[in-house]
Amino acid sequence: EFSKDGKQFITATPPDDEPLEGNALRFWETSSCREISAIIGEPATAFGLAFVDGNLRVLQILNNGRSLKLLDIESRKELASFSGHESELRGLAFSPNGKRLFTCDLDGQIKIWDVATGQELLSLKVNAGEAGNLAFSPNGNVLAAAGDGGIIRLWRGTDN
Repeated sequence: EFSKDGKQFITATPPDDEPLEGNALRFWETSSCREISAIIGEPATAFGLAFVDGNLRVLQILNNGRSLKLLDIESRKELASFSGHESELRGLAFSPNGKRLFTCDLDGQIKIWDVATGQELLSLKVNAGEAGNLAFSPNGNVLAAAGDGGIIRLWRGTDN
């Protein structure tokens, strides 16, 4: 995940990739690709990273991959939790303004959440199979969902 100004980016490493250190969040300088700092060992099972209002947030996966917890990296505080998927999560995207979280699962269910409260706002069903990844257009007005068979679905809106 890149910072809003593009000067740094963050990577998350699952425990299997670093057996001696456990999970790691690494901060990098974009221009030199040099590591700036790292947080080793926490939080476990990082599923997604995002800069929301300039602050780094991490989503921790729970409940056999069906629920998420949003954590603030600096304070290590839980900000919200998101549960309601019946199958394993496959992708996520924050709206450009950071107010909404979009998640998708193996059954093709896409859920839209209020980031501040963790409340589910809307659920969409992709007609054929899995929704594997989500992404926003640069202006934030189009959500793309990649699914089974190479099908990509687009939703247009103006409320980011």
